[in-house]
Amino acid sequence: MVFAKRFAQVMAQELKVQKYEQDSLGSEPISSLGGQRLTFRMRIDQDSNEFEARLAAVPRKPIQLPKLTQARRDISSREKLLVGRLGRAYSQSRGPKDLDFIFNGNEKFLATENWTARSTVVRFRDDLMAREIAYGDLAALSRKILVAEPSKAELDDMEALLDEISPETKVAESSMVQQLLNDPELQAQVIGELKGVLTARFDANVPEESDEQLLTALKTMHDDLFAAAGLTEARQQLADLETEIALIDKKLEDMGVTALTLDQQVTAGKQRTELIRARNELQFTWNHTVPPEPQATQLITTQDALIRRRLHDLGAHGALFAHRYDDLNPATMFAATADPTPSEMWAFFDAQATLITSLDRARPAPNPLSGMTFGLVPKPAAGLPAALLGNLPAPKKGKKGKKKGKK
Repeated sequence: MVFAKRFAQVMAQELKVQKYEQDSLGSEPISSLGGQRLTFRMRIDQDSNEFEARLAAVPRKPIQLPKLTQARRDISSREKLLVGRLGRAYSQSRGPKDLDFIFNGNEKFLATENWTARSTVVRFRDDLMAREIAYGDLAALSRKILVAEPSKAELDDMEALLDEISPETKVAESSMVQQLLNDPELQAQVIGELKGVLTARFDANVPEESDEQLLTALKTMHDDLFAAAGLTEARQQLADLETEIALIDKKLEDMGVTALTLDQQVTAGKQRTELIRARNELQFTWNHTVPPEPQATQLITTQDALIRRRLHDLGAHGALFAHRYDDLNPATMFAATADPTPSEMWAFFDAQATLITSLDRARPAPNPLSGMTFGLVPKPAAGLPAALLGNLPAPKKGKKGKKKGKK
């Protein structure tokens, strides 16, 4: 409310300054002006024609920005970040610094008639008015986001406008932690979602097979799939090529006493290029080979069962991987693609295998000292009768040295 009151005062002063301009330079015949005075006069005429219309478009009351808690739909991470950033930008712009600059600049102009300084104030004034109008537009768009899904173009426009009027609130996309730390409302949203995930009950459809049984079956299914696809030899060749490439890389990186000479480096580089070319050709063949049925479906189903088995075995910790499983659920994996390409199928196999490995690493390691005893005999209490101590050997007495006396 303080900003709105100060804004009204500054704009009232601005209208008085414009009246002064029109009565002074604005009253002179335009044909008699040239150079900078003509430029100033053209700006005066433009303000006379357009300023009041632009001022009418500026929100006079504080803008009520929507909150993420008011959302009526599941909004994306990008939408959350943009709505949160708008709140920070608007809050940081409510200080009196910009308005004071305009007010003080106009006061000096009335005292000195420095038209160049007045032009600087006018540019600053126009930027501030454009910013306030933009905040009104952004608030309307953010309210729409909480109710209906916006288009990508609308989100791009919103982000571009925020970059223009509040570049200081822009955070690198990779620094999600920084954005979370700067936005209390986003913090509450994330904590609420995390609590919901941790307390949610996982799918009760747990496979009857144990982890070991499913893992044993998978090893056989992998071999069967590659054999049916005719890729058994190609898989082994790829593994051998990767090993050879890694060995060459290690030699090329060696800068010690066993470092390769320049000629040897050139030769090794040529060998590496040929190996990479051969690897790429094998990968191309692999990615364009259609996974045969029924082996492909059997592998997907069994890998999915192992994922669900491990999620269940992890208990509450398994909920932390639930979002990754949602993306790999066979029931919805290719909902948008009626006929997935061979490369998409192979990528899906690999994504399932990666999640299985991650779940394996998340399992708590057994305590190596669990159940281990060292057979220590407790020390007898002092003062027990000799009969209870058994036939323990008596402690040896130390030899006392003879004292040398005077003869």
